[in-house]
Amino acid sequence: MQSASRIKEAIAEQEYTLQLFPQLLCIYLCPDFDGNYCWLVGRGYDAKPVHLASWAAEFVGAFRKPQPGMLKVAMKNHCGLSCEKSCLYVGDRAEDEEAARRAGIEFVQADVWRDGFNRKTELKKLDL
Repeated sequence: MQSASRIKEAIAEQEYTLQLFPQLLCIYLCPDFDGNYCWLVGRGYDAKPVHLASWAAEFVGAFRKPQPGMLKVAMKNHCGLSCEKSCLYVGDRAEDEEAARRAGIEFVQADVWRDGFNRKTELKKLDL
């Protein structure tokens, strides 16, 4: 069973991440070790318990990385399960990379992605 305070804390952390990275539209998180729960945190709406949605039932038990359930539910929710070629998963752990591989999508290390974003931002400031 999930602790309400633990969930609120995890959601608040992801809301802060959305503030830091305005190019992100939303974040999915799995706060339990069994992979049974998945939450969607986005801009302008309350966090949603994706694990309760009927369309996500097939992924319950596989939300925890390195299982691909959380990535698959994000694809199903946003672009359909056949959109692997247009997806990019940014992460910083081996479990992230393995989940991306199992979901069939491209993976990039968070520091590489962040550095690329910072360079683009600096070039924009210089009008380059």
